[in-house]
Amino acid sequence: MEKICEELRAILETFAASGWEELARPAQRFLNGDLSRAALKAAVAQAREVCGNCGCALDKLYPRALALL
Repeated sequence: MEKICEELRAILETFAASGWEELARPAQRFLNGDLSRAALKAAVAQAREVCGNCGCALDKLYPRALALL
C-alpha cells in the first residue's frame, strides 16, 4: 500500500465519509490501495469542478488534497 501523509489520509477519510458517491468511492478505493494516485487526483479535481464553491465543508479540502497529491 502506498504511504500517504496523515494530513492527506484525514482529508481522504472525510471524503470517504461524505456520502457523495462520486468522491467517497474513489477516496475509499485509494485508502484501500485499489486506486492510483493519478485517478484519485482526477476524481478530486472533478469534484472540485462540480462542487468546489458550494459552501460545504469539503470546499476548503479540495485544493489541499490536490496539493498533497
